[in-house]
Amino acid sequence: MYTRAILKKNAKDALRRNYWKSVLVGLLLMVLTAGAGTPKVNVSIENGRFEAKADWLAGLDGNMIWVILSTMLGIVLVVLVAAILLQVLVFNPLMVGVRRFSLVNAQQPASLDELGSGFGLNYKTNVKTMFMTDLYIVLWTLLFFFPGVVAAYRYRMVPYLLAEHPELSTAEALQKSRDMMKGQKWNAFVLDLSFIGWNLLAGLTFGLLAVFFVNPYKMQTDANLYLALSRGGQNEM
Repeated sequence: MYTRAILKKNAKDALRRNYWKSVLVGLLLMVLTAGAGTPKVNVSIENGRFEAKADWLAGLDGNMIWVILSTMLGIVLVVLVAAILLQVLVFNPLMVGVRRFSLVNAQQPASLDELGSGFGLNYKTNVKTMFMTDLYIVLWTLLFFFPGVVAAYRYRMVPYLLAEHPELSTAEALQKSRDMMKGQKWNAFVLDLSFIGWNLLAGLTFGLLAVFFVNPYKMQTDANLYLALSRGGQNEM
């Protein structure tokens, strides 16, 4: 049976063997999972009335505001569609490549060529499977936040399964992930919580510690969790 200490020790060993490539891939993983900001809107409460103002709209008449807002809505929709396509067609297969790198790196120094594995002959399956994974998580999150979190842990192993077993179909990868995480979701959650201290330290260093240690450390620990669940604790490729 695996323990958090063993997973983290194996992760550190993998980092020592292939440090700079792990840092680079960890940085890529951070970019793939990063969020975006939102426009600034001033909010105030005066005389019991709630007001939200966008300063850049001041001094414009109603027709001009309507034209601006319609144009902005169109731009937002185009950007949103482009972002979704980029996520589905590029970032998701790249995520499979990142997981492939971390799996190989758990055993031996991995090559950056592993990052392109998600774009190989199984590209269409990777795109479809990762899309369905994201869709299930989003739908459960819309139902309520907690079921969304549970769904994220339920399908956590999907990109690893695609990385190691490209012959799997979408249904098989999703089912295998559900089976692997059955009874393990709480353990995985506690494993994630164990990085809170490191995340706080990373914040104090303005993200530098995250780039050069925390992100690749977490990436390799998660890969070792997959190996532990799929091989009974034996990290073999």
